[in-house]
Amino acid sequence: MSTTPRTSIKRHALSLDCKVQMIRAIESGLRHGEVCKKFDVKPSTLSTILKKKEEIIKMFEHNTVQPCRKRFRFSNVDDVEEALLKWFTSARSQNIPISGPVMQTKAEELSKKLNHLDFKASNGWLERFKSRHGISFKSVCGEAASVDESVVSDWVTSKLPKLLDGFHPRDVFNADETGLYFRLMPDKTLSFKNEVCSGGKKSKERVTVMLGANMDGSEKLKPMVIGKSKKPQCFKNLDVNSLPVIYEANQSAWMTSDIFCEWLHTLDRKFTRQKRKVLMIIDNCPAHPVVRNLRSIQLAFLPPNVTSKLQPMDQGIIKNFKCFYRRRVVERSVVALDAGKTMLNIDIKEAIDMIYSSWLKVTSETIANCFRKAQCTHVSSCDNTSDSRSENADIDTPITSSEEPSCLWETFMSDMESEDAVNFSDYVAVDDDLVVCEVPTDDDIVASVLTPNQQDDPEDTEQVDDCDVRKNDNPIPTSSTALECLSKLRHFLQSRSNIDEVTYSHLSAIEDSLYSTVCSSHRQSKITDFLTRPSH
Repeated sequence: MSTTPRTSIKRHALSLDCKVQMIRAIESGLRHGEVCKKFDVKPSTLSTILKKKEEIIKMFEHNTVQPCRKRFRFSNVDDVEEALLKWFTSARSQNIPISGPVMQTKAEELSKKLNHLDFKASNGWLERFKSRHGISFKSVCGEAASVDESVVSDWVTSKLPKLLDGFHPRDVFNADETGLYFRLMPDKTLSFKNEVCSGGKKSKERVTVMLGANMDGSEKLKPMVIGKSKKPQCFKNLDVNSLPVIYEANQSAWMTSDIFCEWLHTLDRKFTRQKRKVLMIIDNCPAHPVVRNLRSIQLAFLPPNVTSKLQPMDQGIIKNFKCFYRRRVVERSVVALDAGKTMLNIDIKEAIDMIYSSWLKVTSETIANCFRKAQCTHVSSCDNTSDSRSENADIDTPITSSEEPSCLWETFMSDMESEDAVNFSDYVAVDDDLVVCEVPTDDDIVASVLTPNQQDDPEDTEQVDDCDVRKNDNPIPTSSTALECLSKLRHFLQSRSNIDEVTYSHLSAIEDSLYSTVCSSHRQSKITDFLTRPSH
C-alpha cells in the first residue's frame, strides 16, 4: 500500500504580507469563511494567525523592505541597528559612498555609545542587517554634489515606469519642503541671500513649508508649516486645528522624521477612508525615513542628489508659490506706506494666511507642467503633450507679465532707502538654499534611539524682535463685530467699479456662515439651563 508523501499535501507557507491582508480583511468585517475561501486556507490556519495577530503585525512593521518573506528574525541589538540605519540613510542622502567595512566600523562605534561593549559587527551580522533592510552596495561615480545623468536616465526609463504602473495620475503625488523668510522685506534681501540660517536671529524670521500635489494638478495637499514656537502669542484664543494649514513646531523650525511620519500616517488614514491607493514620491533625506504599516500609500524615494531634475516640486511649483507670497508681502507693504506706517510687521498667523492664499493661486496647469518637466508622467501622457516647449517656458516664468507686480515693486522700492538695487527675482529666490532638515551627528542619532519619543520642546511663546511692537493680546471679535466688518467690506467693494459676481458670491457665503454660527450657538442649550430657569 503506497502512501502519499507528506511534502505533496503540505500547504505552502504564507508570507507576512498575506497574513496581514487576512487580518485586515477580518477587521474590515469579512466573515471567517469568506476570508478562508479568498486566501485558500483552512479555518484552523486562520485561527492561528488571529491568535498571533499582534506578533504578526509587529513583524510586518519591521519588515517593510521584503514583505514576501515568510519569517522575520529580530536582531539582538535593535537599538544598534536602528542607529546604524539612520546613519546610513543620512550618509546616502548626501551621496557619500558606503562600503561593508565602513558599515561594520560605524556599527561598532555606535554600539559602544549604546553600551553594547561586547558587540562585534561580523560579516554574517552585516549580511543579515543588509537583508533585513534591503541594502545593497553599489559603486558611486562622480562628485557627491553633482547630478549623475546615468542615475537620472535609469530612474526615468526603468524605475519610474514600474512605480507608475497601475496608478492613475490623480493618485500620484509629490511633496517637498522649502524654507521661507516669512517676514522678510525687500530691502533685507541681499543680507539674507544664500544664508544657511541654522540658528541665531535670522532663524526667528523663517519657517519651513511643505507643499504637495498630484500629477494632474487636480488635488493640492493641505500645506504644512513648521515654526519655532508651539504656542505663538498671535495664536492666543485661537484653535490650531482651525488654521488653513497643518502647524508643527520645533526649536529649529525644521522638518524632522517624527513630524514626517505623523504627517504621512494622517494622510494615509485620509486615503484609506477614500478607498484610494496612492503613490507618494519623496526625496531621499534624513527627515524622510521609511514609514511602516501604511495601508493606502506606497512610498517611493528619489535617488540622492537628483531632485533638481527629477522632483516635480523643484521644477517651478515652489517658485510659483513663492512668487505669489512675495507679491502679497509687497502689496501689504504698499498699503502700510499709504497708511503712514514706516514698518510692516508680519506675525506667524498672518504668514500662515498668506501661505495658504498663495498656495491656492498655484494652478493645476502649472503643477501638471512641472510634473512633465520632471519626466514624472505616464508614457501616454507624454505622447499627448502638444507644444512642450511653450509649457516649459511657462514653468520657468510662473507669474505672467499681466500678473507681475512691476508697478507695485517700483512704487515700493522708490520709497525704500537702500543703496543696493534689488529686483523681484532676487527677492523671490532669497531663501531657496535654506536648510529644511537637520543632518544628524552620531550623538544626535544615539540620543534619538535612546529617547525615541522625546523631541526638542519648542518655545511656548514666539520670539519677538525689537522691531515687533504687536500687542500680546489677540481678543476674539464678537459675532456682531464680525458681521459689521463684513458689511463695511461689502460697502467698500461696492464703491469700486470692478467688483464681479464671484466676489459677491464669496461675501454671501461668508455671511451665511457667520449667521449659521451665531444662530446655532443660540440653539444649543445645556440641561443646566432648564434646571436654573425660574418656575412659573
